[in-house]
Amino acid sequence: MFGPISRRDFLTRSAAATALAALATRTSFAATKPEELFQISLAQWSLHRSFNKSAKVPLDPLNFARIAHVDYGIDAVEYVNQFYAGKKNDEAYLKSLKQMADDHGVDSVLIMCDGEGNLGDPDEKKRLKAVENHVR
Repeated sequence: MFGPISRRDFLTRSAAATALAALATRTSFAATKPEELFQISLAQWSLHRSFNKSAKVPLDPLNFARIAHVDYGIDAVEYVNQFYAGKKNDEAYLKSLKQMADDHGVDSVLIMCDGEGNLGDPDEKKRLKAVENHVR
């Protein structure tokens, strides 16, 4: 049963497995409400001009989770590290940022990191420094 199989048998079994997987997926989606299937998050970069200090009335990055939830009805956010420059070691500020998200029932999905180094750098020292920079 586990010996070599012909190309024809392999293709037949592969097609059957693919069809079964597609049917199982379709069946599970049919039993799910549409609002449970698709959840979106708001990338802070989408509003980057408003968070920029040179904006007419700049938004406070600390309020991003509230803005996403209250203004847009979105319950997940993606932060941009540029808006928190100088704050990455400020524990009180980071707790406030998390508290803002928690207070509004918003999930913090990720942080887009710029300027922290290349994680794929061929130079080991630079790569390790980039990893260290991304950790904090």
